[in-house]
Order: sequence, then structure tokens, then C-alpha cells
Amino acid sequence: SHIKATNFTAAKKLIGDIISLIEEDKLDEAIKLLVKAKEFVDKEITILNEVESLRRKILKIDLTGHTSSSLIKEVLDKVSEGDLVGAENKLEEAKFYFEREMEILAIINETKELIKKKLAGAKISEAIKLIEDAQMKLKAGNLSEAEEIAKCARLAAQPTIEYLLNRAKEFELKASRLFNEKNFEDAIENWKKSLTEYEDALK
Repeated sequence: SHIKATNFTAAKKLIGDIISLIEEDKLDEAIKLLVKAKEFVDKEITILNEVESLRRKILKIDLTGHTSSSLIKEVLDKVSEGDLVGAENKLEEAKFYFEREMEILAIINETKELIKKKLAGAKISEAIKLIEDAQMKLKAGNLSEAEEIAKCARLAAQPTIEYLLNRAKEFELKASRLFNEKNFEDAIENWKKSLTEYEDALK
């Protein structure tokens, strides 16, 4: 259906020149342009087949509205304009973004499974919030930020001993600072949090 929808603009742009060459009895040159026009038609069909394949993958994993999906529209615009080189470049860009989106989505899905397990020392509410943030960044096309946040979410859902000990140390330092400021209530609260982190690290 996508191939029928195209109008082979790139190839059609050569038709006028081909007709002129035939009228001038420059048949060799006309044949060369006909070959080029056929190459454009084949290239356009190849591009559209790849677009359709990528579009199906995007729909399957619900990445509609993400960068790869937006780039597909740009590929089709380039094809309509007859700019097949531009279309190929945009298609490669769309493929790159799709692969990156898939990698980040895999971390997000893995983290969601870890959240369900409620592992010892896991910061469930923090992990859930981070996952939501990562999904928003992913949809906005901020892939590096999305990946970084998704990894933080995974760490919160499945904390390492080192991660828990670092958090315990942070709470301990904060408690000491608050104590020195004579903010005893908050200091005690942070010491309690520090102890909880140490206990989770030892589990």
C-alpha cells in the first residue's frame, strides 16, 4: 500500500529531459537517463519497504510519537520531494534512534520487573518516579538523559551493597551537619535513615 501511495517524484523529474533527448535524436543519452530513472524507482521502493519494516517494529513496541517515529515522517517527506539521498540519510538516522530507544526501553522494562520483586534495600517509590522521568525523556528524544535516569532507576530497584553504603554515608554526613546546626530532630531522622541503609547493605 505504501508503494502505491508514492508518485516516484525523483524518477519523474527526469522524464522531461528524456523526452527532449528523444526529440533531439540523442537516444544514447536518453537511454542513460532512462536507466537512471529506473534506478531511482528501485531505490524509492527499497526505501519505502525499509520504512514500512521499521514502522511495524515501532508500532509493535509502542514507540509511536518517539524520535524514530517522527523521523519516519521526515523520510517520507524527502521521498515525496524526490530527494532520495536525503531520504536515505533520514532513514539511517531513524534506524539509529530506534536501536537506542530499544536499548533504553529494555532497561526500563527490566527495572519494572525488579520493582515488582521488592528486593531488600530497594527504593521502590524512587525507582517508580525515576522510571516515569526516563519515559518522559525518552519520548522527548533526550536519549542520553533517559538512559542515565533509567540506569539510576534500576539501581534504586536493585541496589548494590556499594550503593547502599554510599547512601548510608550520605545520610550520616547530613545528620552530623544538622546536629552541628542544632537541628536535632532532623539529625536523628537522618541517623535512622543511615542505620536502615547499613542494615539493608548487610542483608
